[in-house]
Amino acid sequence: MQKHLVMHPDGRLRGLTPIEWERLQGFPDDWTQPAAYSSRYKQLGDAMNVDLATWLGRRILSVDAAVPLLTSNTTEAWERELAIAATA
Repeated sequence: MQKHLVMHPDGRLRGLTPIEWERLQGFPDDWTQPAAYSSRYKQLGDAMNVDLATWLGRRILSVDAAVPLLTSNTTEAWERELAIAATA
């Protein structure tokens, strides 16, 4: 049973159709068409919104660019600190 329902003006409830889910996710209509309805709902439920994926990818790249690369000296210092902590 779907948890996401649409209410008609007369009070009736209905589930979202696969096409409505595709539109909400940013996919073209009938993107999941060859599959059975249950499979289409599963595919769309496992998908990530295109705009969200784009934003997330750009955010990860911007954070990665802002973080300085670790030098071998820094890595060696961390390894020494871990070794000291492990023996304590």
